[in-house]
Amino acid sequence: MTAPVRLLLCDDHAVVRAGLRALLTSADDIEVVGEAGSGEEALAMAGRLHPDVVLMDLQLGEGTVDSAANPLTARKVAP
Repeated sequence: MTAPVRLLLCDDHAVVRAGLRALLTSADDIEVVGEAGSGEEALAMAGRLHPDVVLMDLQLGEGTVDSAANPLTARKVAP
């Protein structure tokens, strides 16, 4: 059996994160390793948790995810 995909959720709405977590954790091959409420928080958590996938809302309350989704920023966080 292969290891589950490690996933980090990012959405500024807690109810959306909770719904996604409930849906995704029902799959045997997905492990939700964290939840973030902002792009900044997601970057910090990604650096700590090293998820395989970050599922991020493209219209966070703070505006856009330009800095968090920037490939150069992502390279600094991911090994």
